[in-house]
Amino acid sequence: MFKDYLKTATGDNIPISQNCIQMFSRTNVPAFFLRLVVFNLVFASFPILNFFFRAGILKVYLEFTGNEKPRDGEYIIEAHKFNILTVVILLIPLSVSVFYPQIAKILGYVGAVAGMVVLYALPILTYLVKLKNESDNPVIFQSQLLI
Repeated sequence: MFKDYLKTATGDNIPISQNCIQMFSRTNVPAFFLRLVVFNLVFASFPILNFFFRAGILKVYLEFTGNEKPRDGEYIIEAHKFNILTVVILLIPLSVSVFYPQIAKILGYVGAVAGMVVLYALPILTYLVKLKNESDNPVIFQSQLLI
């Protein structure tokens, strides 16, 4: 599959693109379907991620400002604030991708941070939650020890 791309290689200098889909020619049919699948993946997952980001930011902001919840338990926000938040959520990743287009380095940093969190912080946080639950509910944990 990479024969046409690697013809431009000279000696030990083999150009491997950060985006491996770009290494395929435009007329390659399997690469076209791969591009189509990636497009559909991003197109379908973006609204879901945007909803979670916006809901989390709104919850933190509205609880920080001391707004009271209405009777049904949901916060009410004006339309212009909602639209401004959506545009900000859209502009942050867009500006990163425009001004720093080397996605491999970005993914490397994200992977390093996520690996550190999973290896070091997550076990500690899990243990702290267990200790908190034991101190809040000592009867439940005493009965589990007897079983």
